[in-house]
Amino acid sequence: MDLMQFGEIPYNGRYIKESFSDRMETDITILDDCVKCLSYDDMTYRPEFHGTRIFLGPTVCMALDPEQHGPKDGDKEFKMDILVGSIKTYLPATDFSKTKLVFLTMFYRNHYLVYCVNFEHGRIDVLDSLDFPSLNTKFNAHHDNEKMGILQQRLCNALQIFSKRFPDFRRWRRIHFTKAPVMVHENDCASIAFRFLEAYDGESLSLTDPIDTVSQCANSSQLRSGMLHYMMFHPTNRIKLLPPEIEKYRQDGVPF
Repeated sequence: MDLMQFGEIPYNGRYIKESFSDRMETDITILDDCVKCLSYDDMTYRPEFHGTRIFLGPTVCMALDPEQHGPKDGDKEFKMDILVGSIKTYLPATDFSKTKLVFLTMFYRNHYLVYCVNFEHGRIDVLDSLDFPSLNTKFNAHHDNEKMGILQQRLCNALQIFSKRFPDFRRWRRIHFTKAPVMVHENDCASIAFRFLEAYDGESLSLTDPIDTVSQCANSSQLRSGMLHYMMFHPTNRIKLLPPEIEKYRQDGVPF
């Protein structure tokens, strides 16, 4: 039975279970639809934020980095027109002079994280839930390298095609947001990335919601269930008639 639909393809119960259960990988399309829900919320319910922050989903990351995400036996060459077309589907119809933050949801090495282009502070804030010490690695090994520099330049060039009001951030430093919560299970990263998008305040360089629940293994499933609830009952979900067994979990005013 179809329970959620935001684009052309509906999500049935089995697909949703596979995407939100413990230790199951969240599909890119799920997080992509979450990003579009956030953009809708800003436009509809938070007009003071509309245009000040722009959310780009993981499909933009795929166009940004076809060398990693392209088909195994297909064309892996980067094409600017494909990236521009992908970004266009997310940009709000607004004056970009108000834009302070651009959030890019990354899918890198089978891991979700968020790059925040912070125009307020002239830097790239990296919101990553990886526990680098426990993995015996360092932040710089993942983010301060030539590959990420190339992706950063591509994104900057693409945004400036839309408007010269976007600053030149090709050489801005990538700064690790060290107060980010660390994921417990491998598939926690998608839900944490979603919460980053919701809660990160680029002006104060802090989380408006500390996301304390992520730090405890027992609460990891609650984080994913919160993300599922947000999507299931979001006004942009085209499936309006939900079974009573699901409808009973609707909370007044949540999401809105």
